[in-house]
Amino acid sequence: MKITKLIIPNYRQFRDFEIDFTYPKGHEKEGQPLEKVCFIGQSGTGKTSLLNIIKAFMDKSYNSNGGFPNTTTIVKLFDDVPITITAKDKKFITDYSPYSEDVWRDKYKNHYQNSLLFISFSAEMLDTMNEIFKKKEITKLNDVFIAEEEWLDILEAEEEELNKMKFFDFAGYSSSNNGKIWRYLLKEVYRFREKILVYKQQIADAYLKHNSELGRNLSDEYNLWLADSENPFIKIANKLDIILNKFNLKIKTDFEFTTFNKIDFIQIQNLKQNKSIPFENWSTGTKQVLLTSIPLISLSSICNNALIFLDEPERSFYPDIQQLIIDFYTKIVSNAQFFVATHSPIIAAQFEPCERIILDFDEMGYVTAQKGITPEGDDPNDILRYDFGIESLLGKKGIEMWDESIRLKTEIYHTENPEKKKELLLKYMKIVQSYHFPLS
Repeated sequence: MKITKLIIPNYRQFRDFEIDFTYPKGHEKEGQPLEKVCFIGQSGTGKTSLLNIIKAFMDKSYNSNGGFPNTTTIVKLFDDVPITITAKDKKFITDYSPYSEDVWRDKYKNHYQNSLLFISFSAEMLDTMNEIFKKKEITKLNDVFIAEEEWLDILEAEEEELNKMKFFDFAGYSSSNNGKIWRYLLKEVYRFREKILVYKQQIADAYLKHNSELGRNLSDEYNLWLADSENPFIKIANKLDIILNKFNLKIKTDFEFTTFNKIDFIQIQNLKQNKSIPFENWSTGTKQVLLTSIPLISLSSICNNALIFLDEPERSFYPDIQQLIIDFYTKIVSNAQFFVATHSPIIAAQFEPCERIILDFDEMGYVTAQKGITPEGDDPNDILRYDFGIESLLGKKGIEMWDESIRLKTEIYHTENPEKKKELLLKYMKIVQSYHFPLS
């Protein structure tokens, strides 16, 4: 399922606003829904608002800040069948044309509902997650100690509950519920570590009871199981280390724990020294990679038909990571549709021009939308000029130096005194070389 159109007749800064989310005529994917969408525009043009509107339609819920955009329409495409949903008088009205609702329900609805997944990362996600990890909400189920058997029972009950969950917003939940979500996302890790712990405890108990034969048999059984089992840490490392290695980091794939209560979050190590780094010492960029990628890796294994929302994914990322991150995300989750809001020309350059939605204000102050201009992968400076509409890429001092270089060039041309000409030329060359101005 992918979204193909959004229509907002009258809501906040939007009037008669319409966006088509399909590839244009002449494109090799002509008429198909855009695989990824990038909203760019000045602050206040509604990039995040558009993400929230689309999310609210998917979740069929109204936000708490002034209701919902009345008479707004969104068109979704499922198995090439358009579904039109209109918000009117605080209700969602669904048009299943060309099918009747009864036919739609019989033909598609169960599969449609069971195959959709919505994943959202807000710009404030790191603040929320820092609180969760500070309070150890992932490994803490209650304020009292819970025995291992009870812990596992609770995890199984949580998993049964969350298997039905289709909307994951990684900033919108309370910290305790977020802890539950993360335990669910890391269930393969918990199971793998728990199995190892059980084996190690059984082997240790056998030797403590001087039953060497049982200890050896259990060790052989453990090694066979370990060889045949997929290590979830290696699975995660294979996805994430391509980015983490640039931070001189890697996922820790071996195990050091003695009790089930030590089974906690993914651990990372220094790439060269293999020294573990605790969460509180992670950089914000490292947190951003881990906290967005782990949900995508985990949830992609249960549903490859997702809508994914990323607000300001460039936060805390050095430019070389911004160049990689969109391709990195899209390779993790197949058959997903990504909606991204950004201020970064480097992020925007990773989208085709038809995937870029440029938001601006008209003369009445209402928001308009047009598609991008520069090609995918172009120089971000071209993106700034032609898509972001930045007239000059120089700062105030740079503009002063440009004007000064023009003045000096003119003065050099009209100066006949060789010594004076040489002095002016040295000043001119110093400015030109410092600012990389073109020689002419």
